[in-house]
Formats: sequence, C-alpha cells, structure tokens
Amino acid sequence: MLYATIFPTPATPLLLALSGCLLALAGLARAVRDAVAHGSSRLAQRGAWWRLDSWQLKYKNSDPAQGARFPGATTVLVFLTDSWHFFGFATWACADAAFLLAGWPAMGWWALLPVALRRVAFEPFYSFLRKPL
Repeated sequence: MLYATIFPTPATPLLLALSGCLLALAGLARAVRDAVAHGSSRLAQRGAWWRLDSWQLKYKNSDPAQGARFPGATTVLVFLTDSWHFFGFATWACADAAFLLAGWPAMGWWALLPVALRRVAFEPFYSFLRKPL
C-alpha cells in the first residue's frame, strides 16, 4: 500500500511484457558471454572475435604493449572490440532497459538512479582491484 502511495502509476502489461523479453535477451547475452569466457569451441570456430583470447583484439596487433587499437578501445568503446565485452554490454543494456521500462511509469527520472549508480561504481572499483599490491 505504501508503494502505491509513493509511486501511484504502475507499469502497463505491455511494458511488463517488453521488460520480460528484454530480460530474456539479457539472459541469452550472458550465456554467450560466459560461453566465450569458458572457451566454447562452438563459438571459437567462428573466428578470432569469438575466441577466449579475443580480449587482445582491443590492442594494436593484439599486443597490449602497443597500446589501444583505436581511441576508446580500452575504455568507453571496449564493447566494440571483442565478443566477451560486447555480450557483457548487451547483458547490461537489456537489463537496464527492462528496469527502465518497468519502473519509468511509477518512478519517472528516479528509475535512472540504480542504472547510473551501477555504471558509476564499476570503473573505480575495477581499477582498484586491478592495481598491484
């Protein structure tokens, strides 16, 4: 009852159905990402972009010592460089869109807050974990 008082407009059945489809797509994308991470032979035979070592494609000549293949290849555009990053991006993009579709009617702009917090929290924490001891 308190929820109805604070957020009086529920999501419509159509928005909830679309959200469900997006969550299913997020699950499929996550399955592909995990299959790539575990060296799926079904995917690896499709080419370098699908292999377990495809993360190296973000670097010139697949060599980290030579730097990024193009501006943003190791940061904001990393999802364009290999299948693992692309399907990670697709997982979160679909899940975020599902949350926004379901939450927007009731929460409006507040529905963006959890999405923004997740995105802002990732990079500094990931950088912290990657620093040598």
